[in-house]
Amino acid sequence: MTVITFAEARQWVEPSNVPVQKRGILKVAEVIPADSHTLMGVETVTDACAEGKEWASICYNVDGVFCGPGTTAPSLVKTFETIDQLEGSPFAVYAGVDCRRLGAPWDEETRARKRLDYAEGRLVDDHMQTLFNATALDLTPAPGTPLSIVEAVGTLENYASQVYGGVPYIHGIQSTITCGHAATVFDMVDGEIRTLNGSIVSNLSTPAPVPTKKYLYVTGFIRLFQGPVMSFDVPEVLRNDAGGDLICDPARALAERIYVPLIECLAARVEVDC
Repeated sequence: MTVITFAEARQWVEPSNVPVQKRGILKVAEVIPADSHTLMGVETVTDACAEGKEWASICYNVDGVFCGPGTTAPSLVKTFETIDQLEGSPFAVYAGVDCRRLGAPWDEETRARKRLDYAEGRLVDDHMQTLFNATALDLTPAPGTPLSIVEAVGTLENYASQVYGGVPYIHGIQSTITCGHAATVFDMVDGEIRTLNGSIVSNLSTPAPVPTKKYLYVTGFIRLFQGPVMSFDVPEVLRNDAGGDLICDPARALAERIYVPLIECLAARVEVDC
C-alpha cells in the first residue's frame, strides 16, 4: 500500500490588531508629550501641599475694642511656609525583537514598536512601584502585620487629608483592587475606579511572581512627561564565526521611550492582607 503524506502549506495572514489594555499609571496620570531637554529631568513647585494654619484668637468685645477686659490676647505670630519643590528623574522602557524572517513580509521596526505598545503600561507600572517602595512613608501600624483592605484605604486617605489638598491617588496591584471592590471600598464611577471618599484608584500590573508582601499606596497627582517612541533596526548580517563557518546574525530592532514622572506632595504605603 502506498502512503501519501500531504505537507502543510500554510498561508500567511496579517497579525491581529489586539486592543491595548488601558490600566494602571498610564490610565490615571496626566501624560504630557515632552522635548529632549525635559526628558533629562524636571523640577517645579507646588502649592497643593500647603498646610495653612487656623488663627482662632481674633476677638472683639461688645464695644468693638480689640481684645478688651476678660479676653485672652491672641498670638500675633503667624507661620509662613517654604514653597514645596518637586523633582523628577528619567527612566526608559523598551522592547527589542529578534526577527528571523522565514519569508514573512514584515518590517522589524514596526514589530518592535507594536511590541512596545503592549508592554509599555506594564513597564511603567513596574518602575513606579519601585519608585513608591523607595520613597513612600510606611504607615503600617505594626510592621509585618498587614491591615485589612478597609483599614488600609482608611489609613492612607486619613494621612492624605492631613498633608495634601488635591484628590489623592490610591495604587495597588490588580488582585488587591479586586479585593477592595469585593469589600465595597472601590467602585467604578464614569469609567474610573474610585474610593467611597472620591480618591482615584490605579490598578497596577502585578509583578511576577506575585509578591508575598502586598502594599497599597497613596500619592498625590502624577504627571508623566513622555518622549516620542524611538526605533532602530539592524539588518541581517552574514559573517564567519571563530571556526570559520558562515553564520547569519538575524535582523534586530529596538523601540524605546523615555518618561519623567512627577508626583505631587506625598507618597505613603501600608501593608495589606489581600
